[in-house]
Amino acid sequence: MPSAPELADRPSPRGTWLLAAAVVAMGAAAYANALRAGFVYDDFPSIVRNPAVRDPASFLPGGPGYERRPNRAVGYMSFALDHRLHGLDPAWFHATNVAVHLASALLVFALVLLAFRTPRLRESRLAPLAPAVAFAAAALFVAHPVETQAVTYVVQRLTSLATLFYLAAVVLYLRARLGGVRPSSIAWYLGAILSALLATKTKEIAFTLPAALLACEALLLDGAVWHRALPVAPFVALAGIIPSSLVRLGKPAGEVLADAASATAVQTATSRLDYLATQLVVVPRYLGLLVLPIGQNADPDVAVAASFLEPRVLAGGLVLAALAAAAAVLARRGGRGWDPAALLAALGILWFFLAASVESSVIPIVDVMNEQRVYLPSAGLFLAAAAGLALLASRFTPRRAGAAAIAAAALVAIALGIATHVRNEVWRDQLSLWADAAAKSPRKPRPLNNLGAALSEAGRADEAAQAFLAAIRASPEHAEAYYNLGRLRMTARQDPAEAIRLFQTALALRPDYVDAYANLAGAYVQAGLPEAAVRVVEAAGPSVRDSAEAQFNLGVACALLGDLARAGEQVEVLWRLGSPLAVQLEAFVRSGAARSARGG
Repeated sequence: MPSAPELADRPSPRGTWLLAAAVVAMGAAAYANALRAGFVYDDFPSIVRNPAVRDPASFLPGGPGYERRPNRAVGYMSFALDHRLHGLDPAWFHATNVAVHLASALLVFALVLLAFRTPRLRESRLAPLAPAVAFAAAALFVAHPVETQAVTYVVQRLTSLATLFYLAAVVLYLRARLGGVRPSSIAWYLGAILSALLATKTKEIAFTLPAALLACEALLLDGAVWHRALPVAPFVALAGIIPSSLVRLGKPAGEVLADAASATAVQTATSRLDYLATQLVVVPRYLGLLVLPIGQNADPDVAVAASFLEPRVLAGGLVLAALAAAAAVLARRGGRGWDPAALLAALGILWFFLAASVESSVIPIVDVMNEQRVYLPSAGLFLAAAAGLALLASRFTPRRAGAAAIAAAALVAIALGIATHVRNEVWRDQLSLWADAAAKSPRKPRPLNNLGAALSEAGRADEAAQAFLAAIRASPEHAEAYYNLGRLRMTARQDPAEAIRLFQTALALRPDYVDAYANLAGAYVQAGLPEAAVRVVEAAGPSVRDSAEAQFNLGVACALLGDLARAGEQVEVLWRLGSPLAVQLEAFVRSGAARSARGG
């Protein structure tokens, strides 16, 4: 390998700034069309219909929003600030998401620059070309289409913002550690602690931050073990906030453990071992998308594994074991005959495994695969890829290694940026998103059901019905498809008899389905059976107490039965709920009172 002086094309300080600006320009171009996208799927309950988002103070400690999701309060506060400044204009929400992504890319750039100033890497033959390596890592990160779900899907700002704070904490920590004992270093260190705190209050993926800092200490820095571990201690304490927020202490140990078990299983009864086995299939699929981003899907259909001996699980385990072994070899050989830059590649691979461990290990989540989960882990793999690219360039084009690495990374990033621009069109609206997902997961009921809902909203009733029926064929136990088809039959065909049957089926599958109770009552009213409507709402009991639609249909049924006093009580209930349906019901009750006064 050539020595450092032979690498004659090292970037100047001005060139470093130009490379950073190029990263921002690439990202801005790739995501320009994201600003035209609307809200989709979970954006509606989490942002559009979330009353807490109207008040940023709701997410301060003690506020109702904070109490509901303490580990995500900072992320939700950012939504509330967007709402305060721009209302529910989705363009501004998307603009904030893109800005967060660009800032994260710049932090990846800064992380590489700092890595080459550490004791282990500053003697690397690539140290003079640190800006070129930084450009490669940041350009791949900012342009890769696998990141679109974390960037263009508004609610997944929780992921991208947590990643921003996570990266900021690592960058500030390294800056402090490299500065020695100085006032400025203390300021950098305190900034790292603040960033870590913000990360822990944005999303639970920040739990692995102390491990990432320890990995930086082990692979990049020198000194006694205690000297390197001690600065990480406050970050371990901060990470402890995440699990402590999920359980209430002060109860018997058995109850605390039960609460912890419940809090670390997200909307699923899948066992921890089955989920772990499934992740041995899923994580290699993430790696495949990073290498070749073809077939991206907002709702992939991945079957839960039932055994570690399934061929697909064994194959995935071998892939991950090979990647882990590569990291171990790079860590061992870096500085022992190989270029120390191999340590950066080892750090990147270790980062990938650490960052993926929260959502891809033994904490079962209802969706076993989601592309946004690779956002934070991918930053590590792009570090490794950039280091590998620069090592190859220094071997084959030693005098132009920096230019070769920059050119190769730029060409790949431009191609990836075009793919990102194309992928963003899928996130344009509900219809485009679910049409794409349903085509790629034709046997999964949720994307088919959601496609039906989008078609129904677009006024394409016949196509919507076909999508709902396809969802039912895919899973006869999918209650939401029966419910949505029932609503469609009520509105499009004015067929309350079929709607009643469909709502009853939905309730048989999901006895706690509040919307199905409300609409079943409405179907009985439409069918001229107000007595049945009253029985349905009464049978549902307290579960429909806060359902404006159920209370409205109960009021209409009471008015039709001539019980205007009870119907009037429902008007008051709707006013207390703050529902605009109160005005409609009040007008209906008054017209009923007028008819009674006239004798019918």
